[in-house]
This record gives sequence, structure tokens and C-alpha cells, in this order.
Amino acid sequence: MRLFLTILSFAGIYLAYGQNWNQLTNFPATSRDDGCSFTINNVAYCGTGRDEGFQVTNDFYAFDVTTEQWSAVASLPDSAKRQYAAATEYASTGLLFGGINNQGNFLNDLWVYSPTINLWSKITIPCPFEGRSGAHIFVINDILYVVGGRTAVSDATNEVWAFDFNLSQWSQKNDMPGEGVWRGFGLQYNDVGIVGMGSDSTNSKRGEIYFYDPSIDFWIEMTQIETDPMNYPAVSLINDRLFVYGGEDTLGDYSNDFRYLDLTNLTWNALNSFPQDARRGAMAFGSSSDFYISTGLTTLQRLDETWVARDVVSVQEQELVEDLTIYVIDGVMILPDNLEKCSLFDNMGKLIPLTTDAHGAFRLPKGLSAGIYFCQGVKDGRMYQGKLLIQ
Repeated sequence: MRLFLTILSFAGIYLAYGQNWNQLTNFPATSRDDGCSFTINNVAYCGTGRDEGFQVTNDFYAFDVTTEQWSAVASLPDSAKRQYAAATEYASTGLLFGGINNQGNFLNDLWVYSPTINLWSKITIPCPFEGRSGAHIFVINDILYVVGGRTAVSDATNEVWAFDFNLSQWSQKNDMPGEGVWRGFGLQYNDVGIVGMGSDSTNSKRGEIYFYDPSIDFWIEMTQIETDPMNYPAVSLINDRLFVYGGEDTLGDYSNDFRYLDLTNLTWNALNSFPQDARRGAMAFGSSSDFYISTGLTTLQRLDETWVARDVVSVQEQELVEDLTIYVIDGVMILPDNLEKCSLFDNMGKLIPLTTDAHGAFRLPKGLSAGIYFCQGVKDGRMYQGKLLIQ
């Protein structure tokens, strides 16, 4: 059996850069929180949420990260107004799922936005599960995954459902571990889904982070990167960094912390805190180098502000990203040319001893359990890291 390891490059020495916050043009509509956003070709589409009149909304606006200007785009139908929707991008379109309407009904409809014709359309395939708000969605290999969310009967579910765009059908997957999750974050990173933080079915805030491998329908809790319990965070993925701003902690206080999880080495790194009132429920998105938040809720009011954290990824770091592949054949790790050293760790961070044969090839220990492992390699004095799946 041939297994593969995808390695993403990461320089072993951090490059210096200055990260700072700047206020931009306000969101061009009513102040609100708990909207959703998705990004297509350097344009972020932001909308829905609950406004300052405590009404749910359906309008959307486009933010061009190149010009940093807002413009109006098509709204959802009036009948589709909502708060706590989940959104992501797929094949140059935007996807929006679920939420809650003004009548308190939990929704399970799936919408597609096409920027080329500026139009929303509803997927007509019936959804086989009850409506939910604050769910988490991501797309891997033409399949949309819907994870968790609040329902009419539970503060948070741990169910996972999948919609196959090629087959136009829904199916249920293995439940996410734990007591369910609501209003945390969910996104796709390469061929893996990542879901974390949020509130559980007991309405307790959580700090766990889980990786999901759709190829084997398998969840794993990444205990080494568990973080402070928090719901309503604003999250965006830029290159190999998962940026997290704000949210509400276990005491009900709003946070101004800003940090990122480096997905190449699974470490947290602090950045300059947001310099204004702490907020939760903001819409977040990113460019190749900057992190943006718009709208949100402070302890006093709903907002229409838009802010940017500049240079969270430097130009030099953007140029470092590349893909390498390692194959495992009969227990031997076949390394790319010039990859001189290799270390393997399990999901608890424990070092797995490797041996080398007479030809210098790295051999896995016999009886290694199935699961996800993490590898570090050195090539030309630089560190590379990635994931290894053992089946």
C-alpha cells in the first residue's frame, strides 16, 4: 500500500515584519452582528446578521481587498433573511447555509451566489436534517460538510452532514467528537476540515480544535493546540495561518486578543491586540497579507466599522509556500531530493522513533497504529512540516 504525506514549506527562522491595525470605510449598511462572509478572487462578500433594530437581514455587499472599497451586490430574497448563517466559497461561487429567521425558526436551506451574474439561487434538493443556526461549513473535493450548530431541541449538535455536488445528494457522516459545537469556527485547509471553539450542548464555551479527514470520515482532537474557551470568534485562513480575533469568554467578557495558529508547526503566536472596544460576532476575511473584520457587537452597541490588521503575513513569507510529497512504501519513507532529516510525531506531540537503513532511507516502526501523524523535515537548512495518514 502506498500512503502519502503532503509537506508545506515553512522557514525555520521567523521573518520580521510590522503588524498594525487601521480603520477603513464602514460597512455600507445598517450596523449588525453575526453576519457571514466568503471570499472569491480577492473580493469578500459580507451580509445577513441581526441589525441595530433587532431585525435579521438579507443584504450583501462586496469588499475588494485590492481597492479596499465596498459595493452593493444582490441580496437574498426577503423571505430568506437570517442571522447565524454559515458561508464558504466553492468553485468561484459562494455558499450559504442555515441560520435563524425573525420568527425564531431554524433554517436548513442551502443557497449559491454567482458573482458573474450577481444572483442567488436555492439548492432544491431537500435537506434531510432539521434546521440549525451557527453551524460550520467547508468544502473538500466537491462535497460540502455541515458540522454542528444549534437546533430547536439542542443548544449544540455534533452531527455532520455532507452534500455531494456531483451526485446532488445528502448523506450523514460520523459525528464530531464531544458535546456538539455552535458558533465556533469551521474551514477547510488543503484536504482537511478544521472545526474549533464555540459553545457545546450544555452551553459551555469550548477551546478544543478538531481536524477532519473526509477520505476516511475520521475526526481527531488536536489536544496540543487546544486554546482558551471562546465562542463568536472572527476567523480567517491566510496561507498556512489560521487567524483568530475576539469572541466571548467563559465569564461573558469580550476579547480583544488577536493571534494565529501556524498550521505548519501547530503553534499559537500572539499579534498586536485590537486597539478599540472588544467585540464578538464580526465578519472576518483576508487577503494575501492582511486580516479584516467588519461589523460585530460590543457590550454597548452593534457596529458598522471595518478594520484591517496590516502585514500579518510578510511578502517574503508569501513567497515561501510550496508543496512537496513524501511516499511510504513497505514502511519506508521515500523523501524528495535533498530532504536530509525527518522527525515524526503523533497527535499528542510524542516523537515516533524512526530508523535508517543502509541506504539512508527512513523506516517507520513496525505496528504503528492507524491515524494522523505530523512530520518535520529539513532541506537546505530550512524546516518543512506536514501531515502523514497511516491507514
